[in-house]
Amino acid sequence: MPHESNGPTELATLAIGQRRQAVAAGRTTGRISNEAYSALIGLAYSASLAREEGVFVQCQLHCPADEAREAPGTSLIRFDHDINLDGPDTIRKLAHAASLDCRALLIAERDSGLVVRGILEVRRDLQIVGVGLASLSMQAGLTGTTVAILGPGRIAVYDTFPALQLTAGRITSPIPRFMEYPFLLRVLEPIIQTVFDDRAKFTYQLPDPKDPATAVPYFVADAWQRVVARAIRGEYGGAFAIVNPALLKQIDLKYQVEPLPFGRRMVGLWETSFAPRSDQDVKLSRIYDWRNK
Repeated sequence: MPHESNGPTELATLAIGQRRQAVAAGRTTGRISNEAYSALIGLAYSASLAREEGVFVQCQLHCPADEAREAPGTSLIRFDHDINLDGPDTIRKLAHAASLDCRALLIAERDSGLVVRGILEVRRDLQIVGVGLASLSMQAGLTGTTVAILGPGRIAVYDTFPALQLTAGRITSPIPRFMEYPFLLRVLEPIIQTVFDDRAKFTYQLPDPKDPATAVPYFVADAWQRVVARAIRGEYGGAFAIVNPALLKQIDLKYQVEPLPFGRRMVGLWETSFAPRSDQDVKLSRIYDWRNK
C-alpha cells in the first residue's frame, strides 16, 4: 500500500479482501470467519510488541482448513483442554513452543471465540515443501491460514494469495515464493538441469511422491529461498546475480571471497538424503549439518 500509516486493521482488511477473491476462485483457506481472521491479526500484532524473558515474541499461528485431517509430513500435539486466545499474553506465554521454523500454534474458532488447540509441527526432513518464509500454509498438502509474528511490529499473513507483510507501517508482499510464482521456477530450470543433469524432472506441478526426480526443482527452490531469507534477515542490503561463469570476466568484483560449490553441495545432499539408492534410509544428520552451515 502506498502510504506508511498502515496497521493491523488495514492488513486485515486487505487480507480478507484477497481471501474473498481466492475463495471465489475455488481455493481452500483456513476455517475461520472474517471477524475472527481480523481479530487474530490484531492479537498477533499486539503480541509482536511483547517480550518473553527479555526477547521479543516470534511464532506462527495456524488455522487449518480441516482440523480432522492431518497433512502428510506433519504431527500434532493436542492439548488436553483448549486454551482461550483472549489476549496477546496467551501468545506470549506459548510462543517458545511454536518457533518460526517448522512449528505453529494450532488455532480454531469456537462459539466462545478463538482457542489454541495444540502445536503443529512440520517434518521438513521427510518432505519437500512449498517454499516460503515462515509459512505453513504454502506447504504441499497443508492448507489453511497462517499469521506469523516476525518481530516487533512485524507480522505476515500467508494464505491462498501472495503473502502480505506489515513492517513499520507499510504493507508489502515479501520476496516471491516459488509456489506462488511458478515463472521464477521456470527461469531457474536450465540452471537446475545443468547442476542435477538427469536427476531432475520438471512437471510444473507439486512433486509426485512416487517420482523423487519431480521434487528436485522444489528442493533447489527451497535452498535458494533459505539463502535469500537469511540475507534479508541480516538487513545488509545488496542483491544476488546468477550469471554464467564465462561472464565473470566482465564483472569487477570489489570484494572477492573463496567460491562456494553450492551446486555440488545440493547434489550431494540430494544423493545422500532424499534419493538413497540402497536401504531407503533418510540420513537426517546430513540434512541438519547442511542446513546449519
